[in-house]
Amino acid sequence: MIKKRSKTFPGSVVIISLLLIILFAASLVACKGPEPAATAKPITLVFSSHDPATGSWGETYNPFFKEIEQRTGGKVKIEAHWGGELAGLFDAVNAAADGTVDMAHTLPTLAPKSFPTEDVAALSSFDVAMLGSSQMHTELTSMFPEMQAAYTRANLKLLFKVSTFPNYFFMTKGNAIRTFADAKGKKFLSTGTWDSENWKAIGMVPTSLMPQETYTALQTGVVDGGVLTMPSLFDFGWGEVTPNVSMVNARPAIWALVMNLKKWNTLPAEYQKIIEEAAAKVPALQDQIQLRLDKELKPKATQQWGSQYITIPPEELAKFNAALKPVREKFVAQMNAAGFPGQKLVDEFLKLEKKYSDKKYGLK
Repeated sequence: MIKKRSKTFPGSVVIISLLLIILFAASLVACKGPEPAATAKPITLVFSSHDPATGSWGETYNPFFKEIEQRTGGKVKIEAHWGGELAGLFDAVNAAADGTVDMAHTLPTLAPKSFPTEDVAALSSFDVAMLGSSQMHTELTSMFPEMQAAYTRANLKLLFKVSTFPNYFFMTKGNAIRTFADAKGKKFLSTGTWDSENWKAIGMVPTSLMPQETYTALQTGVVDGGVLTMPSLFDFGWGEVTPNVSMVNARPAIWALVMNLKKWNTLPAEYQKIIEEAAAKVPALQDQIQLRLDKELKPKATQQWGSQYITIPPEELAKFNAALKPVREKFVAQMNAAGFPGQKLVDEFLKLEKKYSDKKYGLK
């Protein structure tokens, strides 16, 4: 008896084959593991400074930026804008606070309502030669929570403070200051409320100008001089119109690198740590840069512009200090009235001034 063959349906073979292929492919995917995530774009932080890109500040900021980029493996990049391209000197604090820029090179004393205690820097002694000014003001800030809190209230993260010094009296031709009496009536550059108070106490006429306006003002006699540093003569060309340099220890300018607080809070903690560690190195670096440039540029200025350096006798420096005593007392009273420890702030400032004039902070 012949058995009948079972009938085969070609379609069922195709379906079974497809199912086997799908199961095999699924097993391969399971063994392969998850696909790698797409590479994240680097975080770009926009930095602004009113100073020229070719100026001395590049020696301070460029190593700082480079360390951040290297230590984050290029995941944080700094986009630097110089020469007031995004914000001028008087606009820098607000530009960082409102997020126009992420980071800004600022002079906090230009915003006394936001940073009232910063003007303590204007109370420097004329006869104390500072060697570690940036480190001094960094330590002073760490001692007073009120100083740090002011930046937070302004929607800013304070990354570091640095100083430009030594600061001398730079005067135009025919306006040299050799004695206390010589200062009377001189039209003098001012960068803040207490700066102006100092110059008025000495008998000067304070005048506030943008850096870009200063050369012409000095050249035309709108102002007779100001407290400047050797690098600024070359950065802005002011040396050409200020040949008379009186060697006093005038107040240093205290600069702050600030960052928009909201932007700061968006950064991963590991990047914040890297930035803070890099920032902690800057004050000591800045002090060495300033001392080196001061030494190197004096003979260069004499050769290029005929700059002459005038030593003021100790008894005359004492007269400058005596004139500033009422200004210090007024500062203390205003700070106390505003709820700040005014006397303690001034006392600690004067102690640190002496500490950081020690030779161990000198040029290495």
